[in-house]
Amino acid sequence: MNSQAIGLLAGTAALSLNAPGTRALDPAVGGLARLAASVCRAPLASITVLGYGEAWCTPTAPLAPGAAPAHDPFAPYTSRAPELFEVEDTRRDEAFSDVEHASGALAIRAYAGCALRAPGGELLGTLAVYDTAPRRLAPDERAALLLIAEQAVAQAEFRSRLTELALLCDGGSAEPLRDITDLTDLDAARDDLRRAETLFHNTFDQAPIGIGYADRAGKLLRCNPSFWTMLRFDPGDLTDRTLGDITHREDVARVAAELERLWNGEVEFVDLEKRYVRKDGSSLWVRTTTALVREDGASPQCSVEFLRDISVRKETAEELERVHKQLVTASRQAGMAEVATNVLHNVGNILNSVNISASLVIERVKQSKAPGVSRLAALLREKGADAGDFIANDERGKRIPEYLTSLGEQLMVDQKMELEELASLRDNLEHIKDTVAMQQSYAKLCGVTETVAVADLVEDSLRLNAGAFVRHGVTLRREFSEVPPITVDKHKVLQILVNLVRNAKYACDESGRSDKLLTLRIESAPAGVRICVVDNGVGIPAENMSRLFTHGFTTRPDGHGFGLHSGALAAQELGGSLRVESDGPGCGATFILELPCSPAQDDRG
Repeated sequence: MNSQAIGLLAGTAALSLNAPGTRALDPAVGGLARLAASVCRAPLASITVLGYGEAWCTPTAPLAPGAAPAHDPFAPYTSRAPELFEVEDTRRDEAFSDVEHASGALAIRAYAGCALRAPGGELLGTLAVYDTAPRRLAPDERAALLLIAEQAVAQAEFRSRLTELALLCDGGSAEPLRDITDLTDLDAARDDLRRAETLFHNTFDQAPIGIGYADRAGKLLRCNPSFWTMLRFDPGDLTDRTLGDITHREDVARVAAELERLWNGEVEFVDLEKRYVRKDGSSLWVRTTTALVREDGASPQCSVEFLRDISVRKETAEELERVHKQLVTASRQAGMAEVATNVLHNVGNILNSVNISASLVIERVKQSKAPGVSRLAALLREKGADAGDFIANDERGKRIPEYLTSLGEQLMVDQKMELEELASLRDNLEHIKDTVAMQQSYAKLCGVTETVAVADLVEDSLRLNAGAFVRHGVTLRREFSEVPPITVDKHKVLQILVNLVRNAKYACDESGRSDKLLTLRIESAPAGVRICVVDNGVGIPAENMSRLFTHGFTTRPDGHGFGLHSGALAAQELGGSLRVESDGPGCGATFILELPCSPAQDDRG
């Protein structure tokens, strides 16, 4: 066996602590697989060394005995691939759609792996990551996986040359080198060792992710160009600096606690997101994976940290959060506008009744017989002392008692009608006052939780739409079960219900049915209470069901497209949900609002 073959075999053996045919590898090799799972954000990874076994693991621990599959159908493809072999979706790939990995307990949906090859091209094994959802690796994840594979090969090559030197020097005994052939092989081994070291250094220097070595105190021992370039430092700027010196002050304590756990042996590695402070003082969000560097199971010599720039993702997330807050504000304002619009509709209807009552009173007063009383009084005053004779003997005077009787009856009728209309005026004005006061109370209580009866909330939403039901001939049906009171932001719930009731009214009106029916149902739910708004209106086509709660989607020409979207968001903020059911066009729809009995806890902090 020549020296190169001896080196490859010895290097492969160095990766394993077990005899050929076993499935357990050196923990350091398993650590490389866990590192691959972590940096590629994959729930599962494996590393295989041909002839010596394999290791399957999650980002945090090896798989339990028996949990790993008996074979890997992706390995043959990976071993033939020149660089990286990927399967975006196993269920859509004919080669893998029926294998156990795609449909069994592991349910693998995505795969990415690369071959471990010696410098001469010999296959040493494979390194792979697996996901339970269809996807492709991001460019930085792909580069990281290839880098880890190169490190595995470099480690094998480095150790193989050390083993080969030992074999050539003593051959298992204390005898010195015996001939020039041994010396030639030794020189060749040294050349291979230098090439392995060059490969390692080139990989370290050219890696697209930051790599830094540090001691237990956090002092930087060495870092690659990507590390200091990310932080906009010059190569000499980080000399005698610690990781704590360049970590954002708000993250120092959290990061230090995690690294202490790593050095104490409580965890295999640390994976977290933190902020570094650049040379110019700006912050850089990075995701770091830190592990300890050991030599043949000895005490840790230092830590190695791999970091990726995630500032773009963080900025995008912050922008999404800002836009979300703006949307929530706009939706709440829109909801308040919906409520205000209903208030104005109701007040307008009441004012119509007020106007009618006032007009009737005015008309009745204009037609009052009260002027006749004045004329009669003037006539009797004119007769003076002869008034009695006038009433007794004059034909006109004889009609006065009859006229007074008729006049009294008419005045009583007028008085009764005017009192009724004035009472109606008073009731309508009270109705206006109550409606406006209810709207004001909800506006004032926006963002404040109260314990309320669910039926009262539903009735309030109906009162704010009462005029519309009368105008459009919609019949109301109440199916209220006994449910416990809930503690919620009343305004948010009213916003949702007013919008649902208005939409149901429109659906009934657009159906053209004569038996327009809107049913409000209250019932218990597993997590709290359920409010159903059921209409027998136009229904919802199947193709619109998935888009119904999407921002901007509407089927009404004058609709704004965020009523249901804002309602769904408000329901989520309350810790509940909003969904819809419909059997299709012409079959009506049921909107289901579920709310917890207690306020949802806000974890966004």
